[in-house]
Amino acid sequence: MTPEHFADQWPKDAEPLENYSDSELRKFRLNIATINFLAKAGLPKSCAPFLSFAGSKNISNSGNSITTLSDIYQLDKKFEAYVVIGSDGAGNPIAINTNKDCLVQRLDHENNFSEEFMNSSIHSLAHSLLLYTNFILSILVTHGENAYLDCVFNDDEYNTLTRNFRAADEQALSEGFWKEELNRLLIDREFYKTQ
Repeated sequence: MTPEHFADQWPKDAEPLENYSDSELRKFRLNIATINFLAKAGLPKSCAPFLSFAGSKNISNSGNSITTLSDIYQLDKKFEAYVVIGSDGAGNPIAINTNKDCLVQRLDHENNFSEEFMNSSIHSLAHSLLLYTNFILSILVTHGENAYLDCVFNDDEYNTLTRNFRAADEQALSEGFWKEELNRLLIDREFYKTQ
């Protein structure tokens, strides 16, 4: 997914995208494709499922700009490979691993920042965010304003979501963050059916 396509496809009624400063991005060992994507399109400040990201508008706010994991937590230099771009709802950093060709990972802050796969690139992260956001907006229209909170969706809607995820980043359905999130949707749906 190109940055232009992502910016064009991002829903107008969702949290707006905030791009990153090219000069800030070049301070890190990010590859050119990652720098171009974040500088041209950016990411939303927040989006489902309880994710938050920092863009260039947040650079002046302490703690809200991109930086390395070692800078945030005063860790040794081996953690400089992780460029933190956001966090999940539990406060786990979302980082680009510059030692692994700019793979996107969630780092467990309660387990010595152990790595968990999220997406194979910033492009596939953006595509995943777009797919998930569009899924939510679609079920809200179809099933009502509480559809996401109450996990109201049918099998066809869920199967379309997983098929689209597989096409965007097959590994995201095999392990890690998105696999857990999509499985959680089914578990929560079964729970709410019994309430």
